[in-house]
Amino acid sequence: MTISNQHHESSIKHVTGEAVYINDMQIDGLLTGHIVSSPYAHARIESINYEKASRLQGVKAILSYKDIPGENQVGPVVHDEPCLTENEVVFIGQAVLLIAAENKDIAREAEKLIEIEYERLEAITDLETAMAKNMRLQTPQKIECGFIEPGFKNSAHLLEGELTTGGQEHWYLETQSSIAIPGEGKEMQVYSSTQHPSETQAIVAEILGVQRNDIEVEIRRMGGAFGGKETQANHYAAWAALLAHKTGRPVKIHLTRDEDQIMTGKRHPFFNNYKVGFDEKGQIQALDIDLNINSGSSTDLTMAILERAMFHVDNAYFIPNLRVVGNSWKTNLPSNTAFRGFGGPQGIAIIEEIIDRIARYLKKEPLEIRKLNFYQEGFNNKTHYDQIIERNRLPLLYEQLTKSSDYFKRRKEINIFNTENEFYKKGLAMTPVKFGISFTTSFLNQAGALVNIYQDGTILVNHGGTEMGQGLNTKMMEVAAVEFGIGIRNIKVNATNTSKVPNTSATAASSGSDLNGMAVKNAIGKLKKRLAKIALKEWNYKEDYINEVVFKDNMVYMGSQPEMSFGFEELIKTAYLEQVSLSATGFYKTPGIHYNRDKGKGKPFHYFAFGMSVSEVLLDTLTGHVKLFRTDILHDVGKSINEHIDIGQIEGGFVQGLGWVTTEDMKYSKDGHLLNHSPDTYKIPTIADIPKDFRVGLLKNVPNPNTIRQSKAVGEPPFMHAFSVWLAIKDAVSATGNHAIEPNLPIPATNEVILAAIEKIKDNHQLKHL
Repeated sequence: MTISNQHHESSIKHVTGEAVYINDMQIDGLLTGHIVSSPYAHARIESINYEKASRLQGVKAILSYKDIPGENQVGPVVHDEPCLTENEVVFIGQAVLLIAAENKDIAREAEKLIEIEYERLEAITDLETAMAKNMRLQTPQKIECGFIEPGFKNSAHLLEGELTTGGQEHWYLETQSSIAIPGEGKEMQVYSSTQHPSETQAIVAEILGVQRNDIEVEIRRMGGAFGGKETQANHYAAWAALLAHKTGRPVKIHLTRDEDQIMTGKRHPFFNNYKVGFDEKGQIQALDIDLNINSGSSTDLTMAILERAMFHVDNAYFIPNLRVVGNSWKTNLPSNTAFRGFGGPQGIAIIEEIIDRIARYLKKEPLEIRKLNFYQEGFNNKTHYDQIIERNRLPLLYEQLTKSSDYFKRRKEINIFNTENEFYKKGLAMTPVKFGISFTTSFLNQAGALVNIYQDGTILVNHGGTEMGQGLNTKMMEVAAVEFGIGIRNIKVNATNTSKVPNTSATAASSGSDLNGMAVKNAIGKLKKRLAKIALKEWNYKEDYINEVVFKDNMVYMGSQPEMSFGFEELIKTAYLEQVSLSATGFYKTPGIHYNRDKGKGKPFHYFAFGMSVSEVLLDTLTGHVKLFRTDILHDVGKSINEHIDIGQIEGGFVQGLGWVTTEDMKYSKDGHLLNHSPDTYKIPTIADIPKDFRVGLLKNVPNPNTIRQSKAVGEPPFMHAFSVWLAIKDAVSATGNHAIEPNLPIPATNEVILAAIEKIKDNHQLKHL
């Protein structure tokens, strides 16, 4: 039986168009839901009149906050975000009213008839202004190890600097979508494009003022999510449910691309200051960092994202004396939210910037400084939050990738090229990734499953994870196939449904396979034990021999006596006749993780995923245009459950990270209007941006103990491989001044940013020669 070559579970359906998403569902009597939102970033609502709109033919309901039967809140952690605003709007796109109509055109006509008077108030739309006006969201957080001030005093060199990292639009292919169908009494069926069905269920129940067992949430698949549907899908489910509750008819809300980009939160922008001390060799002695995060208008998941950024400011490097302070700030923008990496990229960017600066300051090869500061095995292996780095793959990755990428040979060739060319410069960079795997809120590290066996020997798997194109359901099928020892064709993974598997965590933190795979395995373990007992009974063996029963190749047999056997389907029929339950629930919680936020110490991660990448770019110094020639990635996924899926995730994560560090620039007006809210103005990577030579490999023979089939999570860590492109660009920019002047290159490094950095180098060079 070959498992690793199986296709992605839904890939064929995607290609043929058979895959059904929320917007494809055909439901009789379906109304269209429409959101009337604020045109201002900050204003007081003086009056609302929708009498004319409500009389328009085809309009079935118009709702304000006064029509909410339950609690007017959608804040997932802190209740600071109203479902429908009451008297004040705090960002452009905030929901004021809801319209249910026969179609979208009628709803839009109705919106034109609504009269809302606003008194505009001062709007804070950038992080610097929020900091200047002390618009704090929460109290600062701190993690500290060692002794910072003595560390600086004992350092041969000190550098100070700052780094800005921008936001990023999720740009999932399927925009925010939800359908709510009223049932008997208080019941409501909700189909939601959500990463977190249980939270969606909870929010809808609170808003309708009913119990959670009255609300059933289901999602078969999403057309992408990347964190943007972890909490913010709740809003659209709640609004659809409110309209369905009011009208007694099914209601669908499906945003256009422009609506989605205007209304939803993004990756959090950061502005950071740092001070670093290091010795003559370039080894870091002390590091002090201030992180400043733009939360947008409300809390959402900001504090958890900030915390993960704080955890990752070390990336792959041992720093004996480190202090990081995290500050959160409110602005009049849509509440920023989860995005692939969840703060990790923003934290890692700082230390990679610092390593690069140290190398240029000391006139050394950046890779030499990186290697010097790497975490080690047995010593220099404790993080600033007190977790020991176990099974460190950094030395192995470094050894293999420097060789396979011909790094040092290419570095020499690039240096020669740059001395011979004035208007074109090449850049090369190799960067590592160490990314912690687990929810940092410890109790979220749990999962459930329900596995049913039918009399014909087929299996139906229910689990709490959600499929968003990452191949989770395929992996769960493969886990079930291996555990039962049967062909994958006899296994089906059902839509995720809160009535089948309750109280689930979000499919996030790269933990979907880890958590749900172990829960599925736990359920199957119970079933196998029941089936083994039946087999032993039929073979006249005592239950003491239960551990000798083998499930393999569609057979069940005694390991010591293979002739004692059943076909899998035959055994299922026998078990049914023996009145044995062929259904079992499974549960898993991640062992051994803990974290004390007051002390900033603990073990928040079950393990770390590692990887390294090398990128080479060609820069046109006259236009700022960058061509990505080649990228080599070597990534640690433990013992892969499905290599094809894992490589796809690595490639996709890298390209999405590439967009963040190069082209995806969020442009806002002073009034808080997002100026590039469509694909013609917001530039995600295209096929032309992908490396001409793209080499992705998986680190071999590195099983990961105590995880599902010795695998590692692969969703988020590959995103950070894009730093090799950012720093390769910086290397090329630096070459315009013969690496004598430190370039200023924030994220994203757009053409305009690159040209400005080159001009600054030229200006500084001219000043030095005056």
